[in-house]
Amino acid sequence: MGNILHGDLGYSITSKRPILYEIGSRIPNTLFLMLTSLSLAVTIAIPIGVITAVKQYSKTDYGLNALAILLASTPVFVLGLVAIYIFAVNLHWLPTSELHTAGRFRHTRRAPAPDSPGVGPGDRERRAPGALHPREHARRVEQRVRHDRALQGPRGIGS
Repeated sequence: MGNILHGDLGYSITSKRPILYEIGSRIPNTLFLMLTSLSLAVTIAIPIGVITAVKQYSKTDYGLNALAILLASTPVFVLGLVAIYIFAVNLHWLPTSELHTAGRFRHTRRAPAPDSPGVGPGDRERRAPGALHPREHARRVEQRVRHDRALQGPRGIGS
């Protein structure tokens, strides 16, 4: 626990690299996402605020205020899923996965929705490259954990 105070967060179980490196490698994409969402929110919110101020007590004002209340009261994860469905799955404006560098998307094949054909164990050729069936992924993780525990040796009260 004392190592955390010195900046040593340990090593990743899956990649065997330092946790600080794992966090640092994700900062550029996080900043890109943060700045994009902030600019999008400001770009939408300021014109709506100006319109509702200019057309006060009109049907437009009431409609935009109702829309704002609806969006503010909807959970963020629901809005996120709806946005992914609209902009990535239907319109193909954004990737469903595989963002490599800030602003540069690698469009390979679109990953199928979980309820669509192409998610079963025999449908690997229709999945995005590198995508695993959830059961296959869980099996590999379980094997990795068992392997790591076997390397650690016996554990218990006396060890």
